Amino acid sequence: MSTEPNNAPVAEEQDAKAAAKARAIERARELAAKRRAEKEADQATSNEQDNEAKAAAKARAIERARELAAKRRAEKEADQAASNEQDDEAKAAAKARAIERARELASQRKAEKEADQAADQTNAQNEAASASEDDKAAAKAQAIARARELAAKRKAQQAQEQQEEQSSASTGTVEGVLKPGKPKQSSLFEIFLKGIWKDNPGLCQLLGMCPLLAVTTSAANALGLGIATILVLMLSSSMIALIRRLIVPEVRIPIYVIIIAALVTVVRFEVEANFPALYQQLGIYLSLIATNCIIMGRAEAFAGHNGVIRSLVDAIASGIGFTLVLFALGSIREIVGNGTWLVGASDLLGSWAAGWEMQLYGSDYTLLIAILPPGGFFVLAILIAAKNALDGRAQRKAERKARIDVMRI
Repeated sequence: MSTEPNNAPVAEEQDAKAAAKARAIERARELAAKRRAEKEADQATSNEQDNEAKAAAKARAIERARELAAKRRAEKEADQAASNEQDDEAKAAAKARAIERARELASQRKAEKEADQAADQTNAQNEAASASEDDKAAAKAQAIARARELAAKRKAQQAQEQQEEQSSASTGTVEGVLKPGKPKQSSLFEIFLKGIWKDNPGLCQLLGMCPLLAVTTSAANALGLGIATILVLMLSSSMIALIRRLIVPEVRIPIYVIIIAALVTVVRFEVEANFPALYQQLGIYLSLIATNCIIMGRAEAFAGHNGVIRSLVDAIASGIGFTLVLFALGSIREIVGNGTWLVGASDLLGSWAAGWEMQLYGSDYTLLIAILPPGGFFVLAILIAAKNALDGRAQRKAERKARIDVMRI
């Protein structure tokens, strides 16, 4: 019987362990290979998805970039168009400012040139006169005083014009109601001068044109109508100014008409009774004084807002101014058309005025058109032009004198 140990089971056990280990290793390798393959497949899938996403994102980015480029291009074009329009407007404004600046510089240079010329003339006169320092100081003081007076006068005139505009605007009528405006408080002399010359009813306001052209075929007729107009103006303005606070504004015009018509009727009866020849010459125009715009205008514009004294002075001034225009127009037309002057004055003023009636020249040298209606328009136009020329000359003379006085200062 052998005594060696039995090693067969041990060898078999080791072989089994080696085989199991080999199978485990093989199994692990297969699992590792499988996992690697799955990982590679997942990675490939994710890469494809990433590529598609990137391509889509790239396409969207390209489309977005195109839209932004188009939008920026449109905005750039709009901004460029707006800037072009603004540049054109700026250029036009700059051109207008340049033209205005050039005009101002030209006027300034012209004024400086005139001032230099006036100063040169003044210096030459001062050097030629060789006056003493006291005389120069006195002349300078007088010039300063004169300049101040002119400045104050201009300021007063401007204030007067503004106040007249405000007064005329405030005394307007709205739906038949008189607005309570404050009339300009001028002196009595200014009121009289305004009615005679500055605001003459016949030459400036062109009121009462119907009798102005129809009755002025002779100086006597014109004078008679003028005197009647003065009487009616004085009486109506005084009466309206006296009762102006009692007149209801809504019915003031009918009341004015009634008062003026009553006074005209009285004057017409008086002329018809005492001056029948003049009444026949004037005819219907004497009755038409009731609708004369001068009388109604002074009643509405002045007498209805002022006291009795001021209204009476205004009526006298307006009546005398209108009468002077009537008399001048009638005299010119009678002399040119008939060769006579003041024929019929004895019928108006009495027998003592018969010596005033004149026959200047024969009828062979007269112009018949002067006593016709067109002649009245022609002569009136000449009188208006003469008044405007005198006013313009006086204004230019005052401005020239004021400029020289200021240059001397």
